[in-house]
Amino acid sequence: MASKDRDRPQAPEARERPLQHVHFIGVGGVSMSALAVAAQARGLVVTGSDARRSARSERLSAHGIPVQIGHHGDNVGAADTVVYSTDVPADNPERRVAAARGLRLWHRAEMLAWLMAGRRALLVTGTHGKTTTTAMVAAIWKAAHESPTVLVGGDVPTLSGGNVELGDGPFLVAEADESDGSFRHYQPESLVLTNLEPEHLEHYAGSFDNVQASVAAFASRVAPDGPGAVVWGADDPVLARLMPSVPAAQRSFGWALPGRRVDFAADDVDLGPMGSRFSVISGGDRLATITLQVPGRHNVLDALAAFALAQHYGVAPPTAAEALGQFSGVRRRFDVRSRARGILLVDDYAVHPTEVAAVLTTARHSVPGRVLAILQPHRYARTALLWQEMLTALGHADGAAILPVYAPPGELPRAEFTGERLAAAAAARYPNRRISYVEALEAAVAWALSNARPGDVVATLGAGDVWQVASRLAAAWAEDDPSEPSLAR
Repeated sequence: MASKDRDRPQAPEARERPLQHVHFIGVGGVSMSALAVAAQARGLVVTGSDARRSARSERLSAHGIPVQIGHHGDNVGAADTVVYSTDVPADNPERRVAAARGLRLWHRAEMLAWLMAGRRALLVTGTHGKTTTTAMVAAIWKAAHESPTVLVGGDVPTLSGGNVELGDGPFLVAEADESDGSFRHYQPESLVLTNLEPEHLEHYAGSFDNVQASVAAFASRVAPDGPGAVVWGADDPVLARLMPSVPAAQRSFGWALPGRRVDFAADDVDLGPMGSRFSVISGGDRLATITLQVPGRHNVLDALAAFALAQHYGVAPPTAAEALGQFSGVRRRFDVRSRARGILLVDDYAVHPTEVAAVLTTARHSVPGRVLAILQPHRYARTALLWQEMLTALGHADGAAILPVYAPPGELPRAEFTGERLAAAAAARYPNRRISYVEALEAAVAWALSNARPGDVVATLGAGDVWQVASRLAAAWAEDDPSEPSLAR
């Protein structure tokens, strides 16, 4: 469950001190950078630090938010509040200085809760699909001229700030991260529950039962007599067991199956190579036909969830359908980086085996050739807990290069659950496929250059710096095929 350090009470003088100057540790992170921009827009002085420069840190500097590179106690400056994420350890020098001074120490979830105050919060949680579903809800609310404030855990080309947009309407649309239980700080008006699988168990005493109890308690925070609802995925057996205990109004969504009642069902589904088309059925009526620019069964369900929430709020079905049809996706979610040399290159944030399998399955329907994966396992704890599941997911690839585990600061290596051992286990399970361990990004690039051929898809997968492999491949293949410009970024 949540750490004692994170839950420890602040000194009374820290709680009572006016909120004026907020310092973000790790401000270049995708969620932290969005919070920093939103906090500045609310009139706060905002500063930050990060381990290295990045496109997001440069974007923050352009907003007038100074970003110090490297973590030092002096970075805290005159801040009255210091915000950190779960991955920032307690011995971080800026956290230590803040604690020693008796400053207000907030987990990033507490900062988001403060930003939610006075807003009608539409939140999305679940193991998979949070970012895309949140971005789709935002697209619909913008199309309905509601001018929402949006904070999302990915870069969305249609948002003015990439991962944040500051609206002047009453709604706030955001992800509610279930990974560490910090969503307990939020008060949602409505909640979308996409799905629920064993994940992040290290934060829940190793128990999936604890994850389920935490999510059910969070869903129960939606007021039974309020204007909102809990919108949940009926295809998920875990959610189907949990929802009878949730007192709020509910709207279910899922595939149209004979004999099953679901409030909003996807029917007549046509999964194309780079998009899909489906109809939405509710109460026997065909409400809309939606054509998506993003491929895969998982994106159909994400769009259906966003559509279901919109219907609860009375958004006209054509408005919601058109907004979803214009949605171009989230960067690093089946993000097409190149088609040069006849090779489809996609980059995806996928870290969980279910996500990896979804990307590889979608890729299988996108090209006539082979599916090649470059996987960067994320976190030793996840790799250990989901070892067999990841091996099964890799079975959807015709070949794979596996990098070392990408671990956040403070996570100790586990010699029995390394990228090298995962590659060896996968090669043993799939002896007729080209599966290799590569020690560095450069080696992964070389592996793809040697193995990919026209008609194939190469998918880079992971939450760390594996995206750099996609950028380098896009640039290399563009040099060989001038008709296809490089999408390196």
